[in-house]
Amino acid sequence: MKTTAKSNRAFTLIELLVVITIIGILAGFLLPALGSARKRAKVTKAQTAISGLATAFHAYYTEYGKWPINDSTPDVTYIVDGNMVDLLQGTDVPTTTLPIKATGGTSGNFQGNPRRIVFMNFNAKDIVGGNFVDPWLIAYRCRFDTDYDNKIQNPFVSSTSNIVAGVLIWSDGPDKNEDNTSGDKAGPNADNIISW
Repeated sequence: MKTTAKSNRAFTLIELLVVITIIGILAGFLLPALGSARKRAKVTKAQTAISGLATAFHAYYTEYGKWPINDSTPDVTYIVDGNMVDLLQGTDVPTTTLPIKATGGTSGNFQGNPRRIVFMNFNAKDIVGGNFVDPWLIAYRCRFDTDYDNKIQNPFVSSTSNIVAGVLIWSDGPDKNEDNTSGDKAGPNADNIISW
C-alpha cells in the first residue's frame, strides 16, 4: 500500500503581501463607485420625498378645495416644518398656528385638517429640528398658488417667471446652495431637486 505525503506548504510572506496589495487595489477601484452610488441614492430619496409631498398637497387640495396655507400673498416660500408634517399626518393643526416662512410675506395661517385625513406618513429619522429634511439635512421648501391663478413665481429667478402649477417643492441638493438669479438648473442650482 502506497501512502500519499500531505503538503504542509503555507503562504509565504511575499505571497500574502501580493494578495493584500491586490485586495487594496480592487478596493481603491470600488470606493469611488460606492460614493457615486451613495450620492445617487440620496438624490433618489429626495426626489421620492418631493413627489410624496406633491401628492399629499394635491390630495389635501382635492379633499378641501384649497391649499393648506390660508394666505393670499403670492410667492411666499414655506419650510415643511413640524406643523405642516402634523397636518399631513392627520392632525387638525389649529388654523392660528403660523407656518415657518423661508421668505417674506404677511402672516399666513394653516387651513387645518378637520377631517383628520392622513395625506402622508413621515419617517421619524427624516424630521430634524422639527423640520422635514432632505438627505443633506436641509428642510424641504414649498410655494403654493395661494391666489388661485394657477401660477407660481419660479423661486430661482428674481424677475417674474411663472410656473403653471398649484404647488412647487424643492431641495437644495448635495451642495446645499441655491441662488435666486441663475435659474432653476444653472449655477448653484444645477444640483437642486425640484418638483417642476
